[in-house]
Amino acid sequence: MKRHAVSLLLLLITLSFSLQAQVDTAIVTADHIVAADHSDIKTDTVNPKKHSPTTAALLSLIPGGGQIYNKKWWKVPIIYAGLGASGYFMYHYGKLTRHYQLEYRYRVSADTALRALCDSKLASHDDQNILSAKNNFQRNLEIAIAATVIIYVLNFIDALVDAHLFDFDVSDKLSLRIAPALLPNMQTGRHVQGISICLRF
Repeated sequence: MKRHAVSLLLLLITLSFSLQAQVDTAIVTADHIVAADHSDIKTDTVNPKKHSPTTAALLSLIPGGGQIYNKKWWKVPIIYAGLGASGYFMYHYGKLTRHYQLEYRYRVSADTALRALCDSKLASHDDQNILSAKNNFQRNLEIAIAATVIIYVLNFIDALVDAHLFDFDVSDKLSLRIAPALLPNMQTGRHVQGISICLRF
């Protein structure tokens, strides 16, 4: 009888040590997981990945590069359409300016060989008309060049501003309410019609 009691007591002690070891292992594992999770959260909080305006500005040196970096893909076709149109007009008016400039130079030249190079299609126009047309085409060429420069600069500014506002957080509580209202008139003591503007943030 005593032998069975001793055996039972040893069995209970062994089971208790085994259970205690399993519990300790579970606690250590759980602590490790929690610590790892807190470590990840702390790392993400301390070193958040920020959107760089400098990178956007450098990429915008290639038209549309800054917009792609800012995830504003829909602006890229607009930029290239504007640059394509202004580039076409630069080529078109540049070609006409050069043609009429040479035509005028050939006409006023004393060299008969140069005068023979005049365009027969413009024979019905006098010298003054040719010069006036050349000046008009040149002015249009300068406008096209200015438009190209403006579009390029706007591409740069747009990318820079979007990059600065990329991480800007607008609260859902921000609201503006405009409604008609009766406002007190301090001079007459009566109410007058007016507008009430309520801004909540």
